Amino acid sequence: MIAMGLKDKIFGDKGSSSCCCGTRIVGLRQINVGGRSVGIMGLDEALQDFFKKGMKPEDSTGSELVEELKK
Repeated sequence: MIAMGLKDKIFGDKGSSSCCCGTRIVGLRQINVGGRSVGIMGLDEALQDFFKKGMKPEDSTGSELVEELKK
């Protein structure tokens, strides 16, 4: 069950697809947190969506970003 959830998180579920093959690929961004490398899936895509909405880095969007990444 966990593997299926992870697969859907990585490739997207078929219901949210906009691609002809039924899946979308979500990127993995490595960031440094407290001296440790941490991977965050979908970060680049979420930031692109925020940029398209006109949001800027100085906007208070931290909680919105976290909620978007939980999806």
